[in-house]
Amino acid sequence: MRWQRTWSTRIPRRSSAARSPRQRRHSTIPRCSRSRTRARCSPRPRLVDVAPIVKLASRFLALTAVRFAAVRGARWEEIEDLDGAAPLWRVPAARMKLAAAKKLDAKNDHAVPLSRQAVALLREVRAIMHQDDANMHGLIFDCGAGRMIGEKSIGTLYDRAGFEGRHVPHGWRATFSTLMNEKAQGADGDVVERALAHTPKDKVKAAYDRSAQLQRLRDLFQEWADLLVDI
Repeated sequence: MRWQRTWSTRIPRRSSAARSPRQRRHSTIPRCSRSRTRARCSPRPRLVDVAPIVKLASRFLALTAVRFAAVRGARWEEIEDLDGAAPLWRVPAARMKLAAAKKLDAKNDHAVPLSRQAVALLREVRAIMHQDDANMHGLIFDCGAGRMIGEKSIGTLYDRAGFEGRHVPHGWRATFSTLMNEKAQGADGDVVERALAHTPKDKVKAAYDRSAQLQRLRDLFQEWADLLVDI
């Protein structure tokens, strides 16, 4: 399998003043100026000898900005309209980081509109599994016999790619928040928070604005994917 995607986003560090004393810091790839070569800014997971399914999971994790646990447990049943006009990953509330009562309510499912790059990746996984059925079942990132990829698999991949102490799987969420809020300049801050499955501040507005926000989320994830990957 050939890996020809180039990771090329600049990722700023958040200042220490912006973090509360109790807030855990997750390592992210440092800011890279556009004048530097992309190779110096880019992790090279494709050069590391690990299972292809782990590399695919790593890319999907970055493209969707979800928590790693959601990617590990991602199932084909959660993917909607993969070959249609509005592909979506609906992560069940039961698998989200929520209070126990909220996990029981489907209204708290996390909707992740899939970018073109994320759709292409899932189709690639589907092809690897030698399946043509768009309504597949089971784990997406199955490392064999219905087993999830390891809890440390992607972190180990980054370490072996030369990013030990500089980038961890959860770091994509911090990067997404920083870059997309920076680009929005506050205009779409609520959409960025929803993309990260954070509880919206204005719950009434959120309830009446679901369809409009879904399209804004789709645009946001596509912009993020275009920043990350040259297709």
